[in-house]
Amino acid sequence: MRIAHGLPGLYQGRTALAALAIMATLASPAAATATLTCDIKDANVTFELVATTARGDGTIVGVVGGSLKLKGDTKELSVTREHIIQQWSFEKDRRIGIRIEQEGDAPNFHLAILARAVGDEGKYAGRYVLKVEGRGTTKTFKGKVTNCEEG
Repeated sequence: MRIAHGLPGLYQGRTALAALAIMATLASPAAATATLTCDIKDANVTFELVATTARGDGTIVGVVGGSLKLKGDTKELSVTREHIIQQWSFEKDRRIGIRIEQEGDAPNFHLAILARAVGDEGKYAGRYVLKVEGRGTTKTFKGKVTNCEEG
């Protein structure tokens, strides 16, 4: 009788431990991620990126939202995780390569963000190069990254 009486308490204890383990597991990835925002706003290009990164190495693990638009063009292109073709963060450097391919005669876009950490607060300064390829021509735009920070 005594053993049977003790089982519900033991079962409840294991359930509580399992629930705590699940909560800790779910909370861990959130603590191991950061948010990266990068913006370009100049006479030629408007670009915005909000992404989730791994805190240790800065790898982009997800894109919350992003867009790319040429000035004078009515079409705004959406930027997703699939468009990020290269990325790395090494010492103070951060590089992001984005490629958006479109169907038919619409141009393709290849954006490179080349940034370097400024101080220790997760802010980056740098430049961009955007190549727009279509109908046998390539246009290249260059400029400064307006804002890029991770935190």
